[in-house]
Amino acid sequence: MSAEVSGHGFLLTSTTENLSRGGVCLSLDRPVVENSLVRVILFLVEDEVESAGARDLEVAARVRWTAETELGHRVGLEFEALAPAQVATIDRILRLIDKET
Repeated sequence: MSAEVSGHGFLLTSTTENLSRGGVCLSLDRPVVENSLVRVILFLVEDEVESAGARDLEVAARVRWTAETELGHRVGLEFEALAPAQVATIDRILRLIDKET
């Protein structure tokens, strides 16, 4: 999965490390401020191309932790107040990911 993260004055692209109903871990090329509120758009990707017909998931999230890695930064985001439709979309994505592994 790929993602875009935006906040006050920035827009970053990233890949996901893991996803759950509660949040997502992203790999970024730069850090973001802990405890800040961001917008995240998650994209299903197949063969490095956004999956045709897939619905993106856009959610608000809070940055809970950041960690520097050899290749950049990992960021742990906790989703904020998901609507039932967003939870259903996450569940669908998790089922698709589970089928691939």
